[in-house]
Amino acid sequence: MDATIVTAIISLVGSFFVVAVTYWFTKQREREAGWRKEKLAYYKAFVESLSGTVEGDSTPDGQRAFAKACNNLLLFAPQPVIEALDAFR
Repeated sequence: MDATIVTAIISLVGSFFVVAVTYWFTKQREREAGWRKEKLAYYKAFVESLSGTVEGDSTPDGQRAFAKACNNLLLFAPQPVIEALDAFR
């Protein structure tokens, strides 16, 4: 084969590889951003539910909201957060 053809083929394959890797990393970052956004919503719900468990303001609905928020945190929170939540409860 001619050297120019080999060079063109290598360039073509390299271009496809770069495009594929860039697409993969972009999708990975998008997934991570979505996951962080979802976790933030759960943490916000947990902090809001704490007001329903304060002595004097405690209501059955507040207790249910707190229990639901705790259950949601158990799905994705790292181990130190789970241990702190258990110690709090």
